[in-house]
Amino acid sequence: PIRANVLWLDDAVGAVLEQLEQSGVRDNTLVVFVSDHGTAAKGSVYSRGTRTVGMIWREGGFGAAEPLDAAVTLPDLAPTLLDLAGVEYEPADFDGQSMRVLLDGEADELHEALYFELGYTRAIQMDGLRYIAVRYPRHAAEMPLEQRARLLDRLNARLNQRGRPLITTDPQTPFSHLSLVPGG
Repeated sequence: PIRANVLWLDDAVGAVLEQLEQSGVRDNTLVVFVSDHGTAAKGSVYSRGTRTVGMIWREGGFGAAEPLDAAVTLPDLAPTLLDLAGVEYEPADFDGQSMRVLLDGEADELHEALYFELGYTRAIQMDGLRYIAVRYPRHAAEMPLEQRARLLDRLNARLNQRGRPLITTDPQTPFSHLSLVPGG
């Protein structure tokens, strides 16, 4: 299945580039490919869930060596595209930073630290290390057992309907990192 996906993606990108060529705009076009999550740990802030491959391509390339291995985030994409398109913008209006200095080979690093969040999980990555914390709101910690049981029963009913295996039937199981349902 992975090979088929790669072949499909290769064909799709090839078709886009061919259409740009036929339209006469390939020399004035940026092609961007990104993913919103890693494939090995989707739905988590672990490195295998947040490390993705992306591509920014233009005819003639950029000044940096390829491939780049700098730590960037999806919020960096909008300021980068505006910068590359020559559009003036206020950097303070964006959470990200333009990656142009990386693409032009003027810098090797863009961020000192990266921040990730998903559900009730937060992570900070710095100096090759990642700190991960799960923090639930107070009402979750104080949720009565009867309410936990109702939430779990609803989840299990949906899983049963879909023919999916149950994660747990114990309402005292810890919540998942994404939802306030015992066992997730």
